[in-house]
Amino acid sequence: MFDDIIKQRLEKEKPYLLRKKLTCPMCLGEFRGLGTKTGRIRRVGADIDLRPINEPVDALKYSINVCSNCGYHGLGKTFKPLSQGVRGLLKRAQLPKPDISGIEEKEYYTYNEALEMCRVALEFANARQADASEKAYLELTMAWLDRGRVNELESIAKEDYENKKKDGDEEAKDPTPLIDAIKAQASGQEKAHLKAARDGFTEAMAKEMPPFVGMDTSTLDFLIAVLSYEVEDYSMALIICSRILTNKGSSSRLKDKARDLKDLVREAKGDEEE
Repeated sequence: MFDDIIKQRLEKEKPYLLRKKLTCPMCLGEFRGLGTKTGRIRRVGADIDLRPINEPVDALKYSINVCSNCGYHGLGKTFKPLSQGVRGLLKRAQLPKPDISGIEEKEYYTYNEALEMCRVALEFANARQADASEKAYLELTMAWLDRGRVNELESIAKEDYENKKKDGDEEAKDPTPLIDAIKAQASGQEKAHLKAARDGFTEAMAKEMPPFVGMDTSTLDFLIAVLSYEVEDYSMALIICSRILTNKGSSSRLKDKARDLKDLVREAKGDEEE
């Protein structure tokens, strides 16, 4: 669906990407990973659950490093040497080697490719008994990628419709029903990843010390509240918001965010009760 428009957009990403030399934490071999150029990607905003919105390339698609030698997949944030014991865990797990044919020749990644890389990275994280926070972040990244994929398809469907109208195509159809169908199909998958992320981060708060994949305790506490709101666990969201608001150590900025989230939860609960 919309293959030509998707390819045109991906081609435009190429000037903002580069190959970087990396060392695999598993096999210790060198490979060239695909990433974004420093300083060329602008952060223009963020979703309520901290999903970064970047232009002109969604850098989230390039979050995973893939070794072209052994097939190891890992989150760029935590891509560091593994101990001999952890490498032993991975070898004993005997995970099937991912299909990495042509990985170093790829000039860009699609959302579907990025989602698959993230899924495989989670398999490796589970096999090496990674921290709950890292596994939760991978789940969250998959939710963000699902959202990015849907947003892209919505934008493309509208662009395709407008182009057909300009060309005088009388059979051009309003894309709204298609967009609604795409969103409905993807919402369950995104919500499943969000719930897994919420549960994983909750476990991390109880068992780990900060930072949690680069986040401090206050940021993670708020994120868990947001994720609880997104998966419709409104009671948990309100409990955490109240905790943030009564915590003397919470910054005024975080308290403002907690108040805004509390309003969203109450509004959602009101709609639910009607």
